[in-house]
Amino acid sequence: AAVGEWGSQPGKRFAYLKNIKQPTLVVSGNHDVIVYTVNSLYLVQNMPNAKLILYPDANHGSWYEYHEDFVFETNRFLNQSDRIATVTTSAAAD
Repeated sequence: AAVGEWGSQPGKRFAYLKNIKQPTLVVSGNHDVIVYTVNSLYLVQNMPNAKLILYPDANHGSWYEYHEDFVFETNRFLNQSDRIATVTTSAAAD
């Protein structure tokens, strides 16, 4: 049932996403027919710390099709997320 609702108008259904503060990397291909691109856009538009990587001419396995770029971008994202977590933790300790 939940999968069937993907792609429907978000309305209040996705309001809870604004409460997710954890840095989140959303990866998709613009020709993904399993999880449509619009769903990735909903996530990024509604999650305050989300980043979208949208690969052109790619399907559901976009990270396989663009594996070198995916590894590079994922490492960059994780390194940035580590800095964010460290700063947040340090600020909380003060």
